[in-house]
Amino acid sequence: WLFGKFMSGIMYVLDQWNVYSIALCIVIFTVITKLLLTPFTVKQQQTSRMNAYIQPELQAIQKKYQGRTDQASQQAMVAEQQALQEKYGVSMFAGCLPMLIQMPILFALYPVIYNMDKYVDYLAVLKEKLSAEQMEKMYTFLTINLQTAPGWKITPAILIPILVVVSQFVSTKLMTSMQDKSAANSQMNASMKIMNMVMPIMLGVMAVNFPAFLGLYWITQSAIMAVSQFIINKIIYKKPIEEVVKENIEKAR
Repeated sequence: WLFGKFMSGIMYVLDQWNVYSIALCIVIFTVITKLLLTPFTVKQQQTSRMNAYIQPELQAIQKKYQGRTDQASQQAMVAEQQALQEKYGVSMFAGCLPMLIQMPILFALYPVIYNMDKYVDYLAVLKEKLSAEQMEKMYTFLTINLQTAPGWKITPAILIPILVVVSQFVSTKLMTSMQDKSAANSQMNASMKIMNMVMPIMLGVMAVNFPAFLGLYWITQSAIMAVSQFIINKIIYKKPIEEVVKENIEKAR
């Protein structure tokens, strides 16, 4: 409901300038909502960097207690892991919290884009105000009808799924490119690499079968993520890890 009102506000402002474009509404909507989530992304990346740094010591603890399933050994392993986190001022939960906050927001964004007739009130106003031809033009972007699914035919619309795959791959690549080498051999890192390959393809297949404006939303979102991630990487990884550790320990104290 909230994001529906927000999208209605964007349409109202554009209407005052006699600009009628669903594509432009989606781009503006996505840019602003992604910028609002940037602080959570920064916090998540900072935590990921620290977790990658302590991975070798964490794995050493796990290896030390490997095969020992008795309660005393398990409690001792947890105690050592907690001591390690305190040593570096790291909290495993701190990396999950930004994601937990973002998830309901992201889940709320998709229905607004996918089902505008239900959530975007101002769309009904435009339908009464504009002619059928104007409404058709409003849903057209570079000769592509955003209301229809691109399908598997070789048409200009097929560019949408292709760009979804490319933009998603680039954004996820940037997100993991600066991970410390200490985490390169971890099982979690290997799983993430597989997910980063599979996810763009999955979204591309979905973009073929869903209305094109949802694909446009994914492209815009990935492009913003790529740009913001490039900037975040420059900021976060500019500071030496030793300095970050010192700051974390002082903050934890």
